[in-house]
Parts: sequence; C-alpha cells; structure tokens
Amino acid sequence: EPTIVKSLCHEHIRRVFCTGFGTLALTEKGQLFTFGGNQNGELGLGHRRDQPTPSLISALQHEVVEDVACGVMHVVVRCRSGKVLVQGCGRWGQLGFGSGVILDVPTLLKLPTQSPAKMIFAGGSHTMIVTSDDQVLVCGSNRDGQLGLDMLSQGSLTNLNLNLKPDETVKQVKASILHTQARLTFDSKIACGASFSLVLV
Repeated sequence: EPTIVKSLCHEHIRRVFCTGFGTLALTEKGQLFTFGGNQNGELGLGHRRDQPTPSLISALQHEVVEDVACGVMHVVVRCRSGKVLVQGCGRWGQLGFGSGVILDVPTLLKLPTQSPAKMIFAGGSHTMIVTSDDQVLVCGSNRDGQLGLDMLSQGSLTNLNLNLKPDETVKQVKASILHTQARLTFDSKIACGASFSLVLV
C-alpha cells in the first residue's frame, strides 16, 4: 500500500519522475532528490548502488533544476541556467556521448546549437531536446524508428531539420518506449514510430 516518504515531508515537492527502477523528486526550490534502483547510475549520486532513501544530488547543488525527463535507465535534466545534463545508461547513445557509456553523475551535454533548450523528453532509450528556436535534437535508439532517422541508433545529438514554416513552432513532444510525437502549433503534427514513417499533416 502507499507509504509516506517521511524524509521528504518537509520538502515542497513540485513533481515526481520515475525511471524503470528509480524515483526522482523535484522540489519547488529546484533541488532534485533521488532514490530506488541505481544499477546504471541513473540516480546521479556518483555510484551504482541502490539508494533506499531519498538523497539530494550534490552535483546539482549549485543549479536550479526546472525539468526532468526519464527513460528506462537514463535521466535528462534541464536547469534554469540553460544547461542540459544527463546521467545513467547510454547503451544505445541516449546520453549523447556515444554508445555504451554509463554516467553516474549529472554530466553536461553540449548542444550543437547556440540556442538553449526549452523542452526535454526521454523515451525508453532515446532522448529529444527542443531548443528555444524550435530545433529538435535527438539521440539514442532508433530500432523502431522513434528518432525519425534512417539509422539504427545515434550516439550524438542530431538535428531533425523539420523545416518548419515561419508560423509554426514546436508546441509539445511526446516520447514513449517505442515512438515519439511532436505537436506543432495550428494542429500540425510530426510523428515517427515503430510502424510508420515521418509524417506531416
């Protein structure tokens, strides 16, 4: 049955996120607590041992976290400073540092653009970042076409080059284990996934 996490009772929790095995709690102050399974360092605590009680990610103590996105075994963090950091398993390139990388602390991910990130998303084993000028950057597994690319996986951030019209902006992206969907203004949609191609409606 549900149990109160007593050590977080005095924190003002804004949002809660889950990896396949762990939990992350974001406070109103922008601090990030993590606990649970940590076999691939996805909790960002500097080790790969399971964490039974909430622990503050010390590597982020000088940052104000604004958003978090979780895959099955990786985590993407967006900070108020404009930084994007990643942690966990990068077996399929979902951390943006090539395939097979494991990062057990939040590590700065350099974007291939001068524009800061405005939205971050994570599927089971892929990552998507939308910049302030509506570039969509992707990396990770593309086994089922979830990146919208013509390769099996992509170990570094790649721009999808959506060629948006002047009056179109990326409004929302939905990423799941197998597919990704980007929603544009004026109800235009771009989608890619397990059984269909990149489509503009």
